[in-house]
Amino acid sequence: MPIRRVLISGLFATFLAACHTTTIPTPVVGTGFISVAVGGLHTVVVKNDGSLWTWGQNYFGQVGNETTMDQPTPLQIAAGTIPWVSAAAGQYYSLALRADDTLWAWGDNFYGELGDGTTTPRNIPVQVAIAAPSSTISAGGTPLGGAHTVALQTNGSLWAWGDNTYGELGDGTTTSQRAPEQIGTATYIAVAAGGFHTAALQSDGTLWAWGYNASGQLGDGTTTSQSVPEQIGTDTYAAVAAGGFHTLALKADGTLWAFGDNTYGQLGDGTTTQRNAPVEVQSGSGYTFTAVAAGLYHTVALDSAGTLWTWGWNVDGQLGNGQTTSADIPQGIAVAFIDLLGAGNLHTVATRYDGSLWAWGSNTFGQLGNTNRTNQPTPLQVQ
Repeated sequence: MPIRRVLISGLFATFLAACHTTTIPTPVVGTGFISVAVGGLHTVVVKNDGSLWTWGQNYFGQVGNETTMDQPTPLQIAAGTIPWVSAAAGQYYSLALRADDTLWAWGDNFYGELGDGTTTPRNIPVQVAIAAPSSTISAGGTPLGGAHTVALQTNGSLWAWGDNTYGELGDGTTTSQRAPEQIGTATYIAVAAGGFHTAALQSDGTLWAWGYNASGQLGDGTTTSQSVPEQIGTDTYAAVAAGGFHTLALKADGTLWAFGDNTYGQLGDGTTTQRNAPVEVQSGSGYTFTAVAAGLYHTVALDSAGTLWTWGWNVDGQLGNGQTTSADIPQGIAVAFIDLLGAGNLHTVATRYDGSLWAWGSNTFGQLGNTNRTNQPTPLQVQ
């Protein structure tokens, strides 16, 4: 994996050394959220009143507050007469959709990941020139490089832009793109951008993946990277999530399947063995999974009873289970959560049934939004 720049590797070393570990989710204050997005070290949410809020690391302007100063408390940005409806967050950048179907982006733009036709970083939202209304957006990247964006249009077409070093855009090349381009002609229903790979579900529920595959994150039984979408098995799925170097796919029967890097147990199969093809995540009796999100090296999922489960890397308490020890099987940590989940490098965010927002894990850059930079080992409500 190429080092994006010396600065990025330095930041990675800094936050690993400086972060204080927290292990239990802590509350984030506020009620009524319709979209939750977690970047590498920042958070973006949309409230049910259509307002857009951000906080956390802001070195590249990813908070969108017209500066590059970190934002340790939730800040409303880009207010206007047209409400926001959803958001996505990559390693060092953010995106959001307005109700008028326009797509906006801000933050780092080294690879053209903002999709505005340039490589100029932006500390306020700029409009992405995309041909059709988007229904889903997903942003990728890792602390050491990579940043690509994928957008699923309301007509089922798939668009991508940004870094393409390993073919993660799926256009058959390894040439990065500064503006959105359509990927093939297939119809998709879900898509997720990982560190350097992409996973998606077509309209028939089949699973497809492309991009970097050294850790087996494409799930095709090999470690060979792919620059075009390839089908992974013949099973059908209902949802998909992509982490730094691992992937998860949720079936309609509530079983969860994972593949890729498993150094910290992020696949949840009870081992730390890399898997190049899907293996089932261990689950207890009497429950089924309903939603899933993947961070850099950890995973979080929700079951049908509203119990939140986490597993994988836990150096900063991002699992929220009161410990700082990594776990290779799901750890149940809290109840009464709903399906708005997000996982970053070292922190996790989720919403409860009462509409409140909760966060836990590392808080070095204020990414928990709790007015300070103290790491939080238990779920903390965001104010």
